Amino acid sequence: MRIGVEGADGVGKTTLVNQLLRNYSVFETVEDHPIDTFPNAVRSWWVDVENYKTKFFLYLAESIDLDRKYERREKKFPNKHILLDRSVYSHFAYTGACHESRFDPFLYLFSGEIKMPQIIIYMNLSSIEIENRLNAKGTRSGEYESLESIQFWEKLDYHYRRWFHYFKPILIYVDCQKSIDEVYDFVVKELQSASVFHSS
Repeated sequence: MRIGVEGADGVGKTTLVNQLLRNYSVFETVEDHPIDTFPNAVRSWWVDVENYKTKFFLYLAESIDLDRKYERREKKFPNKHILLDRSVYSHFAYTGACHESRFDPFLYLFSGEIKMPQIIIYMNLSSIEIENRLNAKGTRSGEYESLESIQFWEKLDYHYRRWFHYFKPILIYVDCQKSIDEVYDFVVKELQSASVFHSS
């Protein structure tokens, strides 16, 4: 089974993934996959649609190759789950937030070439809190300040939910206003309810 951890920048995805990997041997992951860098890259392409098209298709091609790697891992470790710090849903949601539905036909075609995650852990924060966290971490870039705004995070959330509605994964919705420990405990309970740990 593939489990994607999704959400905007700064919501705690990597922290959660590392906690689960450290505490449960039933999870595997893939290091340095191209989806990790997609959200940062997309913000540097968004003003130039033609350039975006080229980079976008390169990322999709890399993701198809990665999907084959996941398949080999799943065959080698049939009792383990692939845990993803971002998944292809990031392609879909960030593309929509930057370019609305312009690339939807390509995304529909692409989704037929890969296996979508069966479970999504969607880590959600208010747009204002996302801005506050990014400002506190010093990770906002003035170059993209017009894009990385409250309106952008609201659009991103809309496009995540739009694609969730279309593909209908098992969705674990996480309120990340809670503490790290509360978020972790909640996610573990939800994964237990989804029978994720039965194969461990």
